[in-house]
Amino acid sequence: MRSVLSCLALAAALLACTAAVAPAHAAWTLDNTNGGNGTLDAIDPLTNPFGNYPWGMTGSDLEGDQDVETLTTITDTALADGPQTFSYLYFSVDDPYFDPAGYFINGQQHQLSHDCGCAFFDYDTITLDLHAGDTFGFYIDSLDNAGGPAFILVAPGEVQPDLPAFPEPASWAMMVGGFGFVGGAMRGRRKTIAAIA
Repeated sequence: MRSVLSCLALAAALLACTAAVAPAHAAWTLDNTNGGNGTLDAIDPLTNPFGNYPWGMTGSDLEGDQDVETLTTITDTALADGPQTFSYLYFSVDDPYFDPAGYFINGQQHQLSHDCGCAFFDYDTITLDLHAGDTFGFYIDSLDNAGGPAFILVAPGEVQPDLPAFPEPASWAMMVGGFGFVGGAMRGRRKTIAAIA
């Protein structure tokens, strides 16, 4: 009898923990333009090293339909006046120039990623000054829909990524260089095939 009660207590505790980490801001609406395939996924804090970010948005990457720009957004509406703080972590498999990302308020975009290719990942905390009825959210603009997607992880409040989950700087540079090389090779291959055809 005691083991059954212990199991029930453990299940209740796990359910309470799940409710506690569930997003308090669960009204995001996902949208893709031009037939894009970007996604919004809840992140499981028990199985994902970035579990302190409850949502992960993946930008579109159609591959076969190169040079078709797709805007992937997650949008919500402010219920009251006042600041709202969010933390984000951005990562691009392709060059960040081809997958810029940021936030928007009432359609006005503010880019957070860097176009220079010098930062394939970035994280920070931002505060949005919102008024009741404002539409706001985050976006990834897949300019070429090729070379791999970009990702932006979002959390309410101030969150720091678990930095030990990142590779050491030398490993990171080598991995990012490899992704860039593969993306460049894929781009070059498509242009060669198009030229032959």
